[in-house]
Amino acid sequence: MAVDEVPPLPWEELKEAGKALPWAALEQIAEAVAGNPFVLDRLKAVYYESEPYDLASYEGLFTPAILAMAAPRMSDPVRQRAVEFVVKELAGVGEPSLDEIMRGTSHVGLDELTEGMFERAAGLLGPSVLPEAVAAMERDRKAPEQAFGLWCVLTLAAESQDEGLRQRIIALAEKALQKELEKDEPGEIVWPVAHVLSALGHKPARGLIEAMRRKTPFWRSEETLRILDGFQPAEPVGLWTEPLKDAITSDWESLRDWFAEIDAMPSPGDEDEDEDVDDGEDAPDDEDEFDDDDSGAAERRADELTNRFVASAAFAELPEETRSHAGFVAYNVLVYASTYEGAAPEELNDRVLGEVLMEIFPRKISADPEVFKNAAPAAAALVRWLGSEGILKDADRLANRVAKWSDEIVANAADESRWGPAKGFMMFAMAKGIDPTDREGMDKAMLEFNLRLTAPRIEAPPDEDIFALPPGETIVRDSPKVGRNDPCPCGSGKKYKKCCGRP
Repeated sequence: MAVDEVPPLPWEELKEAGKALPWAALEQIAEAVAGNPFVLDRLKAVYYESEPYDLASYEGLFTPAILAMAAPRMSDPVRQRAVEFVVKELAGVGEPSLDEIMRGTSHVGLDELTEGMFERAAGLLGPSVLPEAVAAMERDRKAPEQAFGLWCVLTLAAESQDEGLRQRIIALAEKALQKELEKDEPGEIVWPVAHVLSALGHKPARGLIEAMRRKTPFWRSEETLRILDGFQPAEPVGLWTEPLKDAITSDWESLRDWFAEIDAMPSPGDEDEDEDVDDGEDAPDDEDEFDDDDSGAAERRADELTNRFVASAAFAELPEETRSHAGFVAYNVLVYASTYEGAAPEELNDRVLGEVLMEIFPRKISADPEVFKNAAPAAAALVRWLGSEGILKDADRLANRVAKWSDEIVANAADESRWGPAKGFMMFAMAKGIDPTDREGMDKAMLEFNLRLTAPRIEAPPDEDIFALPPGETIVRDSPKVGRNDPCPCGSGKKYKKCCGRP
């Protein structure tokens, strides 16, 4: 088998595994991943396209579990790609990615399990993970404060002979520990950060560690100091030191129980998810109306075709940057074409795709420029694939035309005058770093957004909190509240109740 071939593998068994843990499937895929970078790319696509809330999907947990199983026997090309993937996920824990926000697939309920399994995968990849982990922390100012798993991974630095790398890690750790010391309530990363400094034998850090010990007794502080003083050997402290099979079994059982609880929990004010409820509220903008039956069928067809496209050779041949966005682009091209233009996949043409990509995408999707930069090549690849599957006629000509729209798509998406009201608000909230699932934060952002729209020339004094309201007063929306059956303002194309409005 050539390295650029993806063999038939039991991907479907990673989805619904509530009755039995699919060990044979995990082992088969892990064996293939270890020697084939294209299988790893397919595994990453499975992870990013998983929707754990719409289906009891175990892919979010099984992806890092497979990486951990494959890590000890990975070839060098696969190892480097795996390192980049694992570090990216560990560095981003706590903040859903843009694609997750827009598609409503943020693994909020899975964060603890997936973070732990990604940590195991990183630890089993060994010291080769260190350069990428350090680089991630250096370029992302938030990572050192929130990535507990990455700090555990950095305890592997004691095994590194790269003095330059060790010094970079020491500098990061000292800065992080000093920052925690300045807080009223230091975070949980205090322990692994201190352990990193001790494992590297950095004695100048004793003062910081002892000051932290006096402020808050953190876990195993005495052991940390014994390591620093050379009375105890430094050993990695991450989750990967535990038996992997036991950990996978335990996490799978926890996830199975969690899904059972979610399934048994009714949505507040929405006894029947399949019935349309008249909330008596208008959508955040009056551009489009969604019919639940039609949009549901469109979503199911789009999801089925997107999964097939992501598993295809056409997808695997795309540049890595485009692949990272191609699943999202393909799904939304198909959904928007059907929902807004009334066009099935077999009916895509120049007019429909032009409207979707150059008008609807820029108007509705809240995203950074990279998504729009890759929209044209991703959509062109989708069109060619639809042609190869006999679904769409004249596909090559249409794909060639779509590929030429990239500059116009990017320009339109950057033009604020083309944004719908919902996107304008969402981009404002995202720029302020507000999680769309944070109801209080979004209400405050709505207040400030409305104030800026209605009184753009009035500025609050520098020290005045624009969010502080007089006693007894509440936030009054100048824009309509989003109803549970309205399109989600994040631009995912889904209903609010099935996206950011989930309990």
